[in-house]
Amino acid sequence: MGTKSKIMDDMKERVFTVNMTDLGSGDSDYYCFAVEINHGPDIQLNWFHITVTSTPAFYVEQQEVTGVEGGEVTVYCYYSNPGIIKWCPVCGGCVENSGTLGGALVTLNQTRDAKGRQVFTVNMSGLKMESTGWYWCYVGDNKIPVHITVIPHVTTPSTTTTNTPGPPHSSVSSTSADVVNTSRS
Repeated sequence: MGTKSKIMDDMKERVFTVNMTDLGSGDSDYYCFAVEINHGPDIQLNWFHITVTSTPAFYVEQQEVTGVEGGEVTVYCYYSNPGIIKWCPVCGGCVENSGTLGGALVTLNQTRDAKGRQVFTVNMSGLKMESTGWYWCYVGDNKIPVHITVIPHVTTPSTTTTNTPGPPHSSVSSTSADVVNTSRS
């Protein structure tokens, strides 16, 4: 089975992501990103080296995370190299311990998981629709993009029964269109 690649292009945020899976040691090499804009010449962005190992030095548990407006999401960033940890929107300032981004409260926490791996968690709570977007999970000079999608909080309508004043011995219910008159003549 060979390497599989998936490219996602977010034109609004002006970010594209390449996800490569099923990598083997033969895939260790230099790679280059290039873009073509409006059928013009290719623009080379950057050369970088990928080394395929059995245990990655830096990765995230999920690269696409969805939360509900008003709720929270947690991102797990695993790392083995030392460095300052940060959570940053693609365009904007970063949070190193705690702060707010996109209207949400952000808290970073460094720990080790049950397998002893170093991990820092990013918790975004009080999510707002404007919290949707691309963020960087940083450790030192290394970074991985993560997309947060916030969906609207949907409330389910509840059925209520209301008694409304009316003629003596009559009642009206919001679940019934008929007025029941129980008065005697």
